[in-house]
Amino acid sequence: MEACGRFWDCLTRIVARLFQTGHYSDLKLQFQDRRVLHVHKSVVCASSEVFQLACSGAFSEARTGVIEISHEDTRAVVYMVLWMYTGKPRTNGIVFNVRLYAATDFYRVRRLQNLLRCLKMKNLLQRSDNNKDVPEAIEFVFLNIPECHRDLRDTAVETCATYFDRCFANRHFREIDEPAFWAELYLELYDNVRYYNSTRYDECTEFMMWMPQYNEYECTDPDCHKTFLVSEILQRSSRCDDCYGELIKIPLDVRSKCRRERKDRWQNRRR
Repeated sequence: MEACGRFWDCLTRIVARLFQTGHYSDLKLQFQDRRVLHVHKSVVCASSEVFQLACSGAFSEARTGVIEISHEDTRAVVYMVLWMYTGKPRTNGIVFNVRLYAATDFYRVRRLQNLLRCLKMKNLLQRSDNNKDVPEAIEFVFLNIPECHRDLRDTAVETCATYFDRCFANRHFREIDEPAFWAELYLELYDNVRYYNSTRYDECTEFMMWMPQYNEYECTDPDCHKTFLVSEILQRSSRCDDCYGELIKIPLDVRSKCRRERKDRWQNRRR
């Protein structure tokens, strides 16, 4: 076993050395800032479904040997490729973690994606009342990562619901400008108070009164059924922006039930 471990360590160092030198590379990654990474198809295509498809015979990248990287976060993509060569994720704080996660989702790097699921928001909230990394990471999750990744959204919402007193004391947290986050956090706290007999009922309800309130509306047109989140302080038109169908307000109980059912389906799917 010891000899086997030494062999794999040696092999990892050799592969990592190929990334550093670019020797024997057969593929170029061209970034928007004109930076070029010389990589190896056998490494990157084995890790990324997107690179694998791009290097197949049906696409021009297979002929030219150049893949243009359109992802705006160059640093995250470089770290992602570095992981492909070393197998060791190099992260730099929670904000970079979620940016790296977004890159792995875009390029379908599943193994690294699984390693990044633990964002450690709880530890950061416990450590500092005015840490701006957590609010920035939450905003990035809700704005840039597809809603199908419920685990990231649920981690953010559940952690903030548990440590809402620290969130309330964090001025950066109060500046989050993302309606979907506030709407989900309100429903999480609503469930805690109503269904789980929260021992901090008074504090929790006080926090809910401070939070920005968003109502949810649904289009009644059977071909549309689009939903909208609207702040309570704003008056909304009674018609859908897309199809001009009539809008109805979704009761809070119904929204809460749908969210709990969705979370249960996600948890069952992961088992």
